[in-house]
Amino acid sequence: MGLFTKKIITNNVVDLKEFNKHIPLLYKLKTLNIKNEDFNKYYDKAIHKGYFSYIKEASKPNSALNPWAYIRVKNEIITLKASLYSILPAVQRGVIGYNDCDDGSEEVILEFCEKFPSFKAIKYPFSVKDFKPANEDEKLYSYYNYVASFIPKNEWLIKLDVDHIYDAKKLFNSFFLVKNKKDVLSIARVNFVINNNKVYITPSDTGDIYRDVVDHWLIYNDNLKWQEYLTQYGRSIEILRFNDRRIIRSILNNYHFYAVKKDRFASELTQWDISLQDFIKNDTKYIGRLIKKDFLDEKLILNIYNNLNWRSNE
Repeated sequence: MGLFTKKIITNNVVDLKEFNKHIPLLYKLKTLNIKNEDFNKYYDKAIHKGYFSYIKEASKPNSALNPWAYIRVKNEIITLKASLYSILPAVQRGVIGYNDCDDGSEEVILEFCEKFPSFKAIKYPFSVKDFKPANEDEKLYSYYNYVASFIPKNEWLIKLDVDHIYDAKKLFNSFFLVKNKKDVLSIARVNFVINNNKVYITPSDTGDIYRDVVDHWLIYNDNLKWQEYLTQYGRSIEILRFNDRRIIRSILNNYHFYAVKKDRFASELTQWDISLQDFIKNDTKYIGRLIKKDFLDEKLILNIYNNLNWRSNE
């Protein structure tokens, strides 16, 4: 459980119509024709450039345009490298925590951090157990706090997961929605699953297609501390409590391939899965408002999916 607010000042939704109004005109003109893949030629040479290179404010360490990536990894070799490279045009620095990896994820993280040294690899020195942890160090909240301790206080951080592939331009441009230290930019997700070379969407356990429960976010790090939360099944997870924040919800900027993680790998469809084409045909709530229609290009999604690290799963 990523987030719990004791008090929310306001709860704003910035849709596609309003989104572009928050982006500075000069920056918008400079980046108008730039695509995410245009930066790959720099990354091949270990040069870290991105959309942040086109606006001076992003060079300031205490700017919301220059957050620390806050990443935690456990056996996510299939999506890991693609996810990390997908954030490079949007995020300049970060910490990548990892624990209990035995699938090659550690090697990918170390190689990435060596190539881009503004990202720091943080190996958690304890195993993490959701059920019956032997001590506090084995609890998930302790792991979260340990990794976060490497991020300077009074700077911004963005919680990212590596089973997501991000559209860096949409991600970075969303940072402009944050206006002060009380703002929390929530990052929504849609669960995509692939079967027989077709794209499907898996609703959440509450039936939601567009999942925005404020557990991935851009937030000001004023000494954030996670605490333990025990589920009704006795699982020990993490919870972050804070006061007096303005929650900002906005457009979809990532593809969540939730079913490819080692601990939940699934290739078969369920009775709840909806084909992408049926969703596009029938939706009246999200497309054109919080999801750009071209973001749901099936060929694009399949191309991203098929270029993940499937050799590691053989």
